[in-house]
Amino acid sequence: MDLAIELDQEAWRKFTVIEAKRLIDFLELGPHSGISGLKKALSFRLYAPLNEDEIVLEKENVILYRVKTCRVQAARKRKGLPDFPCKSVGIIEYGLFAKTIDERFTTECLSCHPEIQDKNYHCIWQFTLND
Repeated sequence: MDLAIELDQEAWRKFTVIEAKRLIDFLELGPHSGISGLKKALSFRLYAPLNEDEIVLEKENVILYRVKTCRVQAARKRKGLPDFPCKSVGIIEYGLFAKTIDERFTTECLSCHPEIQDKNYHCIWQFTLND
């Protein structure tokens, strides 16, 4: 499992930046697109149609991204496997994605396998736009 996570981290380190840059171009976000740019880009990610998620404006400069259904965890459950401990991968994936959309973002994991804080969601990510 440790090797799988390490390889997954390396793949996301590259892919999430490529995906974000392509979405910046496709959605014509431009530099410093802020909260509105990140919200739009998150909803256009390749796996967006596969998971049930929600994007909530928490404060003027903070959004929460909550994943209610997760295709990865659902597949593992169908196969009788334990939840994938994806937090360390997600920190790289979501952190780099947000920074690529707008470098002023900081990303914090509020809940993610194996450390679920809210059982209604597979993961919850907080994005803060800093001045």
